[in-house]
Amino acid sequence: MKKYIFIGLIFLFVVFEFGVYFKNQKKTPVYIKVAEKLRRELIIEAKKNHELEYYGGGGRFLTGVKQFTLSFRHVGARLNLHEVRQLFVNCTEELKEKINQCEEVRPYLNQYPVTEENVGIKIAFLDKKNKRANEESIALVFLVVEDGYIYYEKYNHKAGRFETVHRETYEEAKAIVMAEQEKAL
Repeated sequence: MKKYIFIGLIFLFVVFEFGVYFKNQKKTPVYIKVAEKLRRELIIEAKKNHELEYYGGGGRFLTGVKQFTLSFRHVGARLNLHEVRQLFVNCTEELKEKINQCEEVRPYLNQYPVTEENVGIKIAFLDKKNKRANEESIALVFLVVEDGYIYYEKYNHKAGRFETVHRETYEEAKAIVMAEQEKAL
């Protein structure tokens, strides 16, 4: 009989501990849910406006929404430096604007308004067979937040690696694109 009482007490203890454990599990913070919802909208916008396919990302959400990181691929036409710059700047500006206009995420932003440093975008360029661009075309573009430069890279098929062919600050790239758009008007 004492054996059954002992087993019963152990069972109750285990059930109690599981209850306490699951009760104390932290739920996903609201700001992460809001940021995730906005990230999905940003992906849809990039697809619709620029034919970019999402293939990865996340962000910096430890104590609030510090940065969205989005990796895309552009499949099809080979683009030169000028076209890639235009695509990168326009995409970044549109995503910044969408984030800044989102009143739901605004209270959770570590910095408002967000800048290009808060929108980490990377775009890989592939041909229609999903292979890396040839050596004459830009294969990858991204902004390194730590140094403020956009890197334009080609893929060296013989060496099996990316090589930087040009770099410029985001502000330089944006000024070039804006000047070109003003000329076109």
